[in-house]
Amino acid sequence: MIYLGLFGNDYGFEDAEGVSPTHREFDLATAQQKLRLIFVKGSDDKTKHPKMQALIRQAGSDLIRRRFTTAAELVSAVYAALVQVLEDRELI
Repeated sequence: MIYLGLFGNDYGFEDAEGVSPTHREFDLATAQQKLRLIFVKGSDDKTKHPKMQALIRQAGSDLIRRRFTTAAELVSAVYAALVQVLEDRELI
């Protein structure tokens, strides 16, 4: 299984513990040792919510991460990452 995360500027809705659904999904994928592919919108993180900045730093330490600014760049980056996964697993 693969977790594909799209991280934007906003952190999103926070539950009673102050954690967003995206953050919970990421933590669950990490706990289940899933391959995590993270795509971060924008060339820098200056305008992102502080909790999103922290999540990006957390994600950046141990997995595949790419940046994108347009939908076309996102599609291309996701395609390339998935092809790389298939090659690494010797499925193509």
